Amino acid sequence: MKRTRWLVGVWFVLVLLIVSALPARAQAVSITVQAGYGGLFREDHWLPLYLQVSNDGPAVAGRLVVRPETSGTGIQNRFSLPIELPEGARKTAFLYITARAFASQVRVELVDTAGVVVAAQSADLRVIQPQDQLAVVFSGAATGTVDLTGVHGSGYSGYQANWTLDNLPDRAAALDAVDRILFNDIDTGSLSSGQRRTLADWVAQGGHLLVTGGANWQATAAGLADLLPLTPESSTTLGDLTPLADWLRLPTDRLTGQTVIATGLLQPDARLLVDAVVVPLIARHSLGAGTVDYLTFDPNAQPARSWRGLNDLWLTLATT
Repeated sequence: MKRTRWLVGVWFVLVLLIVSALPARAQAVSITVQAGYGGLFREDHWLPLYLQVSNDGPAVAGRLVVRPETSGTGIQNRFSLPIELPEGARKTAFLYITARAFASQVRVELVDTAGVVVAAQSADLRVIQPQDQLAVVFSGAATGTVDLTGVHGSGYSGYQANWTLDNLPDRAAALDAVDRILFNDIDTGSLSSGQRRTLADWVAQGGHLLVTGGANWQATAAGLADLLPLTPESSTTLGDLTPLADWLRLPTDRLTGQTVIATGLLQPDARLLVDAVVVPLIARHSLGAGTVDYLTFDPNAQPARSWRGLNDLWLTLATT
């Protein structure tokens, strides 16, 4: 009898030790999830999950998993990818999933080789309609990002996700849900070869890429030069952007004020949409089934920034 009680006591202590150890291990591993395009997604399109995983405890190996059992019936399949986390590791990864229109959240779990859920994190999802317009904007401007949400058809909506360069996937299929991408006042020189290939493939499949010049023209074009209709090589200063208003048939708008314009060589297949007599303002060319527009000025700098016709400009570029 005493021996039985002793064995039960030992077993109870061991269970307590194991249970007390599990939360500590779980807390040592953390996951940050950025889902889709600021949480937005389209049904039947690939939805990228940008994951940041850190481990401040013992080494862990397993898989990052999304499954219907924990994410809900809006996620119909199981998606996963392997990961190894040595002690002190900080890693990023993309997990690509699909979701039904009624999906409202996704839960990412780190499941170790023993089948134990070591860490988990959820993110909200919101579906957009097929006719809605979705833009992704990359901007490093201190004054804020460019607003493309006004670009949409009658009766539908325009949405925008503001991404960092790290959010750009390395698979073009993950951008199928996106109508247009804009790079403004940001250093694209750090884009990986895979990310650059993704952009080129996305444009060739029908995407609309917009890139701006302005004072930070060199850094913004650094990783995108091969895609542009105008190769920027220098800059100049203009005192009048009124030709933009003239192009949109807004003759009462005057866009005066000193602003920096990128200058360079037009590609042989480029079309000049707007020019200011001595320098191009907007150049365009086609790549496959897609379009690339280069704005030699910065729309986030004056006088364009406060121009009431700026939304008309984006809408015209999107619909011509």
